[in-house]
Amino acid sequence: MKLKGLLLGSIVLVTLLACQSTTTKVNRTFSLNNYRATPGNQGGESAVYLTLVNSTGQADRLVSASSPAAEAAEIRTVVDQDGKKVIQPVTGGIPIQEVEIVNLAPGENHIALIGLKADIKPGQSIKLTLHFESGREMSVSVPVKAE
Repeated sequence: MKLKGLLLGSIVLVTLLACQSTTTKVNRTFSLNNYRATPGNQGGESAVYLTLVNSTGQADRLVSASSPAAEAAEIRTVVDQDGKKVIQPVTGGIPIQEVEIVNLAPGENHIALIGLKADIKPGQSIKLTLHFESGREMSVSVPVKAE
């Protein structure tokens, strides 16, 4: 009888250890990937494209951006208006769900850098800070790449 109890206890222990070793921790992060800016001339504009990855389990909203490389930054989108593609500001920011990947891409949502303070050319980098409704700020050095 003691042998049965010992055997049953061993089986339970091995089962628990096996379950524990296959448990995966979820990485709850908020990150930026694939960021790049287009070249632009002093006084002109540049576009910034990137991928936002939210796996925090908490929704947020991208409400603005800023860069020392430009007088202003604006979140913009491209809409179809009377059969034409029109760029316009995004009002209210871009919502980001609890677990979501949001792409800011050519022909879609993007960040416009307005009134560039100097020419920006491929091979250079510019600082960009994203501001979120939650108070989170993310700063990155964005490489300038030819389109």
